[in-house]
Amino acid sequence: MKRSRKGKASIIESWEAQAIYENFTTPANKLIWQICRYTGERIGAVLQLKIENVYFNPARLVPLPEITFPSESRKKSPGGIASTRQVPIIKPLLIELQKFHLAAQSGWLFPSRANPLKHLSRQVFDKNFRVAVKKAGLSHRGISLHSLRRTLITRLHKAGYSIAIIQEITGHKSINALRQYIDIEPEAIDKAINSVDL
Repeated sequence: MKRSRKGKASIIESWEAQAIYENFTTPANKLIWQICRYTGERIGAVLQLKIENVYFNPARLVPLPEITFPSESRKKSPGGIASTRQVPIIKPLLIELQKFHLAAQSGWLFPSRANPLKHLSRQVFDKNFRVAVKKAGLSHRGISLHSLRRTLITRLHKAGYSIAIIQEITGHKSINALRQYIDIEPEAIDKAINSVDL
C-alpha cells in the first residue's frame, strides 16, 4: 500500500484517520486505531496491551493517566534493547477508553476471538484495516498501519517541537531512526532556503 514515498507509509490528514475509524465495524478495531492514532505506538505493541496497562479500575472503566507499553511488546533497537514506554492519555482517547466493553476474563485488552487466551493477531487486524481503508475510499493513498506513527511524529515536528521532546514521546533511542519518520515537504525546504540571508 506504500507508493512513491521510498517505501515509507503515507502521512495522513485528520479527516482521513477519522474516515478510516468510522469504517471499522467493531469497537475493538476502533479502539486499536485510536490508540495508534493518539500514542504513535506500533501496531504490534498495541495489540499486546493488557487491561492492566490501560485501566486502573476495569469494572468501572477508569483508565490510568497513561498507557504503558511494556518492553517485551515493543520493537528492539539495533542494539537489541526494547524499553517500556508510557504515553499520557489525551481527552479523545480517554473518551474512547471509557466506552469500551472489556473482555476481562482473558487479561488481554484485545483478545483473539479464536483463542481468548491469546491477543488479537496482526494479520486479523490488518485485514480489517484494509477493508476500512477501502470503504473510506482511501485505497489509492498508500496508507499503512505505520502511517499513524509517521503522521504523529511529522505533525509534532511541524508544530515546532524539538527532536528531543519528540524522541521522549516516541521512545526512539536513536535520533537518526527518528528522523526517518519525519516527512519534510518540498515547500518547507523552499521556504527555509529562501529565508536565509547569505
